[in-house]
Order: sequence, then C-alpha cells, then structure tokens
Amino acid sequence: MTYSKALFLHLAVDAAASYGAAVEYRDVHGAVTDHLVFRTSPGRIYSTSQAYSHAVLDFRDSPRLEVHVGVQVLGRSGVLHECDVLILPEDEAALCRQNEVAPKGNRCLLAIECKYYGSYLDLGLARGFVGLHADLGMQAIFVANVWAPRVERYLALRHEGWVGVLLTAR
Repeated sequence: MTYSKALFLHLAVDAAASYGAAVEYRDVHGAVTDHLVFRTSPGRIYSTSQAYSHAVLDFRDSPRLEVHVGVQVLGRSGVLHECDVLILPEDEAALCRQNEVAPKGNRCLLAIECKYYGSYLDLGLARGFVGLHADLGMQAIFVANVWAPRVERYLALRHEGWVGVLLTAR
C-alpha cells in the first residue's frame, strides 16, 4: 500500500473518531483484529486470499460505516474501478461479501483517489478522475502530494459534486 493510501485511510478514521465514532478494525471474515493487512493492488471486497483489514466506524445513532483500501467498485457503466480509499455503509459491504459481488458506486459514500508522484502531475490524471467520478456516482476526492497548478485549476472549475484537494510540499 502506498504512503498516500495509508495516510488517507488514517485521516478518514481519525476524522470519524474526532466526531465521536468508535473505531475498530476487522478482517474480511468479520473478526476484530489488530494485525492490519491491506491490499497492495486492486481487489474485491470479498477476497479471502488474505485476511484483509478494514476499519469499522460506529457513530452510535447512525448506520455503521466501513473504510477500505484498494477495493474494486462497480460503476454505472458496469465497469469495475479501483477506489484507493472507500467509505461505504457496513450493511452494503456485508451484503457484497456474502454475495461475492463488488459494491455499487451509487451505494457508497466516498471515494478518495490518491496520487503520489515524484515531481509532475499530468493533467490526464485529473481528466481521468472526472470520468471516474461520473461513472461511480458518489462523492469523490482527488488528492496528490505535489502542487500542480493546471490540475488544480481544472478540478476547481468542475462543479459536479466532488471536491478537488491537493496536498502540497511547497
């Protein structure tokens, strides 16, 4: 798992905890674990090839949520897409594991697209993100570790219900 995916999994979990969510980690079988195993390449939410971990967020008065790394999600087009970090309702995730199907994008809450590059961020990455967001049909955030004015400008001008975020090391 790249540094950026780990960082944004942590930030999502930390943000939920700061708003009062109880957090625990579970494996694909539902067992509570402190031995965290995350996907290093796109995978299915129901894969049992390893005891992949995810965070479970319990806000008490709301449905529980799960936070996953590197899970494939079904877009409106019927095409599978990888979500670097994915937040979805726990009952949807459980149903997908039980039926061995990918989560549907329109049933998920948030996708975080992580880009970690040495120096240059190509505009094509932002264009691809806009298409990904449109096909998934959910809230999505684009994050990167380098400052890219053209990418930032391109994403800032789009008003499609998603947020463009750039982490910079200026």
